Amino acid sequence: MKLWCCGFILILFGNKLTSQDFSGHAPGLHWQQLKTEEINIFFPSGIESTANRVYQKIHEFYYKDTSLGQKRFKINMVLQNQTIESNGYVGIGPWMSEFYLTPPHLPYVLGSIDWVEALSIHEYRHVLQGMNSRVGINNALYHLLGEEAWGASYGFVVPDWFAEGDAVNAETQNSNGGRGRMPSFVADFRALQQGKKFWSYDKVRNGSYKNLVPNHYVWGYTMVKYVNDQFGPNLWGNIMNDAVRYKGLLFPFNKSLIHHTGLSATQLYKRAVQAIKADSLDSELNDEVLIKNTKANSVRNYTTPNRLYNGGVLFIEHSFDKLPSLCIKEKNTTSTLTNLGITTNPDYGFVEPLAAWTIVRTDSRWSNRNYSDLVLFNIATKTKRKISNHQKYFNPAPSNDVSMISCMEYLDNGSCNIVVLDTLGKKLHSIPMKPNKLGTYPIFEVGDSTLLSIVRGGGNAAIVRYSLKDYTTQQLTTPIEGIIANITINSDTIYFSSDIDGRDQLYAIIHDKVYQLTHNSIGIQQYSVLGDELLYNFRSSTGIEIRRKKLQDCDYKPVDYFSRKEKSINTLEPYATANKNDLPIATITKASLLNNPFRIYSWSVRPDEGGNVFRILGRNVLNTIDGSIFYGFNNEDRSHSIGGNMDLGIAYPILTTNINSTFGRKIYTLSSPKKDSILWDETGLRLGLTVPLRYYAGNQVIGIQPLIQLGSFIPNYKQGERKNYQSTQYIRSFLLLSNRRLLAKQHVSSRLAQTITVQWNRALNHAASATDLNGEFHVPGLSRNHVIELKADFHHQTLSDPYRFANRSEFIGGYRPFSSDYSSWYKISYHLPLLYPDEGINGIYFLKRIRARVFAEQMNHTITRSPKDIKVKYRNLGLETVLDGQLFNVLPTSAGVRLNNPLDTDLLSGRKKTNLEFFIEQLF
Repeated sequence: MKLWCCGFILILFGNKLTSQDFSGHAPGLHWQQLKTEEINIFFPSGIESTANRVYQKIHEFYYKDTSLGQKRFKINMVLQNQTIESNGYVGIGPWMSEFYLTPPHLPYVLGSIDWVEALSIHEYRHVLQGMNSRVGINNALYHLLGEEAWGASYGFVVPDWFAEGDAVNAETQNSNGGRGRMPSFVADFRALQQGKKFWSYDKVRNGSYKNLVPNHYVWGYTMVKYVNDQFGPNLWGNIMNDAVRYKGLLFPFNKSLIHHTGLSATQLYKRAVQAIKADSLDSELNDEVLIKNTKANSVRNYTTPNRLYNGGVLFIEHSFDKLPSLCIKEKNTTSTLTNLGITTNPDYGFVEPLAAWTIVRTDSRWSNRNYSDLVLFNIATKTKRKISNHQKYFNPAPSNDVSMISCMEYLDNGSCNIVVLDTLGKKLHSIPMKPNKLGTYPIFEVGDSTLLSIVRGGGNAAIVRYSLKDYTTQQLTTPIEGIIANITINSDTIYFSSDIDGRDQLYAIIHDKVYQLTHNSIGIQQYSVLGDELLYNFRSSTGIEIRRKKLQDCDYKPVDYFSRKEKSINTLEPYATANKNDLPIATITKASLLNNPFRIYSWSVRPDEGGNVFRILGRNVLNTIDGSIFYGFNNEDRSHSIGGNMDLGIAYPILTTNINSTFGRKIYTLSSPKKDSILWDETGLRLGLTVPLRYYAGNQVIGIQPLIQLGSFIPNYKQGERKNYQSTQYIRSFLLLSNRRLLAKQHVSSRLAQTITVQWNRALNHAASATDLNGEFHVPGLSRNHVIELKADFHHQTLSDPYRFANRSEFIGGYRPFSSDYSSWYKISYHLPLLYPDEGINGIYFLKRIRARVFAEQMNHTITRSPKDIKVKYRNLGLETVLDGQLFNVLPTSAGVRLNNPLDTDLLSGRKKTNLEFFIEQLF
């Protein structure tokens, strides 16, 4: 859950950052609008009650919460129920919000709090942050340049740790759940303390490619809470208000923090983290370690351990240098069985020999619709099968005889069912949950005639038994305000994990009595039991380990947490909620992919190639219409241009339109600038259709995008004439094919990728044509983080054609470019990381990684001439060194130096000289 805003660099280069894909909504949805003076909520029909719940919670905070300031204005919000994502965002450029309504099936995401309530509290806190940031200079930027400039300034001034830490604090204080109450939320800090690791503020602020660093939600919340505890909950409003007014030009937030608390961000971080305690006495520290990370400069996690009958251990490895994979350790040999594929959570259910997990599948055309389907893997035969299609299944677990699979099914209307399938995917049983209740971790009991599941709702969690014969239920534990997770059964004993004692511990239900088995100071979440052995995950400073313990060595301390009726020991009183009878009635009306407000959200001057452009941007709330108009000025020939474009995405193909006119274009000749110069105006028109398609296969993301355009170029020559720039009507066809493997954190680029683009332009009123073919191919190098990259480019267009289409082909490094009838370019690179410095310069720049490319390239040109063609061959050897870091703790940057060593004489300069180039790969 994030507050998206466009970074400072957007003002310079005009990139846009949005979360909602253009034309991502399927046309079949019937959209509704809930409109009040506080908010406009757009949502598909069928979830009217959810929209009202969101509005009721927002209405409460709109009037009640003034801790950040009094400023209020309306925001547009979209509720998404077609995706399996559990998230939300607030964007400033454009000003809007989205909720992804499928609740997280893992309780460790937010605890037992209701998902819609959590989203409403957390994301609307971001809305309040945004509203109250539009003051002073930010307000001036908004009126002068639009929402993108306001968002850019906000992102530059307000650190993400405060934005998210403040929102986590809001969700904790205004509910009976929230991450601030969850011991697992700060478990990484406790693991670092156990390992005697303490990172600097600069390091946690910018992250690391080599070490475990808690995310900014975690330490941001600890810092926000520390100030609230020491100085009162209203001080943050004063701190943010001074910062966004730029009271202190450089690092205004830090200067405001010092002014109001006497603490810099670095000092506040140290004090807040020191308040997190990891108990020194920990019996589990002496348990036998079966699998752990032994590699320096990397974090490796070994999770979900299961003991096999032959003595081996089945587990998942997901690391900084490896995508999640199902692995097996037998004796002293570890091998990878299969990759998990693209999944919302690297986890699996297991009854030997059958493992079950879910993978993400996406609608090929509509990006706001995706699915979670079941995969079965037999570890004995090494066979893998997907047994469902276009479903929302989670938490699968095989039956004891491995003939059935239990799992949760989430529905678009917000309800959920426990379902039982056969191993071909046929639904055998469906048990609906009560309204506003969420089931998780359904597993079979002995005999496969009953199921156990954890039911969450209203901030509570309990273990419930379901009969598959008559669908009766039996509640085994009293609902608690805390987490219950990971049920398993061994013989007649029920095991589960819970955070009820202030840490995540393991418990057992034996003859209706509950016993606590572990007392781990960091917390234990994932585990398995076979016979008298307990395998569990232990969180360390270098990753998650697998440890072993005999059940007979566990404490078996009787506890009454799960039977007594009074509140649990980790309960904090939530704020009282508003009386629903006092809420105004919200009006719900029909909307559609077209019938939703179109807003102009940015108007600013942006640098462009050879000049400057004043551009006005707009789009509608559901992102099915996107457009801009512009005025440009070219510094080189002093010409002026106007134009605009509009894209319409309400049907399967996206309609694209573009029109532009340029006035006063000039080309001067040196010999006779007045007599031989060429002066002209020109107009360009384009109308096209494109279809963006996307597929998932294993760890690969496959993209296909065809495009076809009809265009017209109309010059009006006032003096002279360009022979290769004549009036032209043309057709442009384009095809993009891509297949790229996902990246682990340390991967310098995709280790397996193929990208091919083909473009063919053909004039309709004369003989001009152009063909471009580009390809990029990646294969693994000698190490997990090394990649061999192959690139190729082919271009053909005759120089004598009456119209020259734009040529965006690659040109070999180290030589001066020129045009030709035919060109081909080939490059091979070996790409690898060198160092992970993790060093910074006073918040100005933080260097995270240094990597290198060694490359060789060749380019061939043919210029058609009579009586003999001119052929040119260029070759180049080189080395690139790239620095990956963060600028001002905000902007990701990748910049480097390229050493070119040409092997041939430059045709234009007549020289063959080694040269250096500075380049920027990424700037935000």
